[in-house]
Amino acid sequence: MGAILPFEMSRAAGGYMLLYGVTLLLHVVFMNYVLAGCGYMAVVGLCSKSGDGFRSPVMLILRDWMPFVLSAAITAGVAPLLFVQVLYKKEFYSASLLLGARFIIMLPALIVAFYLLYVMKSRRMSTLPRWLRAAIPGVIFACFLYTAWTWTENHVLSIHEGDWVNQYAAGAWSYRSGMILPRFLTWCFGSIPTLCVLLLWQVRPETCNNGDERKTQCRMLAALAYGGMALAALSAAWAYASLPESARRAVTAPDVWPFLWVLLAGVSLQIAGWCLVLVAGGDRLRGRILVSVGLPATIAGVVVLRESVRLALVGTSALDPMASLAGSAEGLWAFLFFFLLNAGLIGWCVRLARRARVTPAQ
Repeated sequence: MGAILPFEMSRAAGGYMLLYGVTLLLHVVFMNYVLAGCGYMAVVGLCSKSGDGFRSPVMLILRDWMPFVLSAAITAGVAPLLFVQVLYKKEFYSASLLLGARFIIMLPALIVAFYLLYVMKSRRMSTLPRWLRAAIPGVIFACFLYTAWTWTENHVLSIHEGDWVNQYAAGAWSYRSGMILPRFLTWCFGSIPTLCVLLLWQVRPETCNNGDERKTQCRMLAALAYGGMALAALSAAWAYASLPESARRAVTAPDVWPFLWVLLAGVSLQIAGWCLVLVAGGDRLRGRILVSVGLPATIAGVVVLRESVRLALVGTSALDPMASLAGSAEGLWAFLFFFLLNAGLIGWCVRLARRARVTPAQ
């Protein structure tokens, strides 16, 4: 397993770590779409005085797809959450219990956001007062920002065992650390290029009034992607500077370098692909392919760096016995079976929904 992952661990732990990374990558794609997409809707709702922004192709696509993508993000998040509990049981549960009610509040926040997404999708949305049409996407985005901040807070607290006693003694609802804000901003800004890549495939000729509008929308996505990558890079540099020395050494260790090159290659492909989109307005398939290949490579590199930091601060001593114990339960094949079954069912539902839209009712 050491040939695949830059972590020295047993075969069982390495297998779980590999599955965790793959399922986390899938969850991050959907999660980024939701976070950045709701941010885009909130900005449009705040800035659009005449209401024209709500009728733009990108806005209509986001309103139509967002409830489904949120469901996909939550569903895809189950698997990496289970693997986290296998690999980092003590760290995850300790941080969750120390945050207490703050951590539990994420559930009602997600429920509120989920139902408000359907309000935005309904026909009544266009009849609401302007202030309410602006407030609804703002509340949705605030719910997801709270969720993102709390997960970041939970992760940082989980890797700082030395702070657990003080956190418990203080009875605080929040955890303060210089690592939280830069990590939070890195993930938030990094979600923008993911959204833009997926929207680039969704903005098709039939979703726009004419070819010029489609080119304008695609060029707007390219500009947003460039801005998101630049801000994410600055936030990542800040996050790196906030790391302890041991974590910095882990990020730049020789066995992590191949994944750093994967990350840099992914970013380079996205830069080149978005340049083609700016020039051709999304008409060139090559540009879309480049950004689509570069995106998962970028996320994969980020996931490996993230786990390198965690293992540098937590250690690998507890991973092997926990993974071996979980592996002895023989649940891996059951997980893979239901993972593929659910993926197939979701794909079938998407196909049925698309056929229903293009086939007139009899």
